[in-house]
Amino acid sequence: MTARTFGLTAAFSLFLAFKASADCELPTVGAKPVIPNGSSASPEAMYAAQEQVADYVGLIESYLECRANRLPTLIHDGYVRLAETAAAEYNTELGKFRSKETELARN
Repeated sequence: MTARTFGLTAAFSLFLAFKASADCELPTVGAKPVIPNGSSASPEAMYAAQEQVADYVGLIESYLECRANRLPTLIHDGYVRLAETAAAEYNTELGKFRSKETELARN
């Protein structure tokens, strides 16, 4: 077996391993919610973003639970980082939103 054949076989085997869990809904990177600028967003926009982030994080958590220990560590950690990043981005904008709301309440 040549190195090229071995590489293709390994890649195909990895692909099949991921497809074997067809019952697990794979989160897509494109599903990441768009988070509004907290300095200018309306309360409705912030609430909608909160719901979208919660759904996105929940989708990732469900996928990781479904796959249990069958994902390579690097891929598992990548999905965890996607969820953490989305939540952190929302929390940053939420802080800006709350600061704006506090400032408006003082005036």
